[in-house]
Amino acid sequence: MISKLKKISLGNWMLIGMILGLLVGLILNFYVTDSFIKNIILIDNVFYLGGTGFIKLMKMLVYHLFSFQ
Repeated sequence: MISKLKKISLGNWMLIGMILGLLVGLILNFYVTDSFIKNIILIDNVFYLGGTGFIKLMKMLVYHLFSFQ
């Protein structure tokens, strides 16, 4: 099982991630009807913290790529 996962190319992993993100977004949009849960808990807390962390990690990566060349 693990050897099959290692053979998947990076482009295919990105496609899988985009499809999973689309499915999670659709499920949250259609099945979570309480606006407090959507707006306050998910968007303002979970997605904001995850997105901020991702951007900070990208900045750290770019800094090291350009400073050590």
